Amino acid sequence: MRFVLFAALLLTLQASCFDSPHPSDAALESVFRNHQADFELLLSMSRADSKVMRIAPDFTWLVDDASWPRPEDKLGFSEERWNQYRELFRKLSLQSGLLTYRDQGTTYFLASSKGLVTGGSGKGYVYSEKELIPVSSSLDDISTETLKSSSNGMVYKKIGGNWYLFYDAH
Repeated sequence: MRFVLFAALLLTLQASCFDSPHPSDAALESVFRNHQADFELLLSMSRADSKVMRIAPDFTWLVDDASWPRPEDKLGFSEERWNQYRELFRKLSLQSGLLTYRDQGTTYFLASSKGLVTGGSGKGYVYSEKELIPVSSSLDDISTETLKSSSNGMVYKKIGGNWYLFYDAH
């Protein structure tokens, strides 16, 4: 899972600015609170499109095929559906789209990524059917100690129900 999330974040680095910080927890939480219904819609859409693992503004990964480009009939859904995803990504400032791990019951909504293969980080939202750990009260200034407590370099902040913010240091 970690490798795929890492790869997903790396594929969108061209769109990110290396010098700009990730959005603050407060900014992300504000977007979530103001648009929770849109996040729920994206979650529902991605669940319905069960053959698609990764949906970005400019590519898709199928559960059994990450090759790109693929013919339009092998996107995993229609062009019209993809445009609906793209519109929601723009509205919610999800520069990198989403990534679903059905076997783990998690969907990551990728708001920000920066860095290189040798090191970087990502931040965004995650819906999880089970409790995620470690949880921190803030992801704005993650300490080295907090990251060390994570087995996969990810730290979470619960924002309500099954929804979290995530910070990924890779």
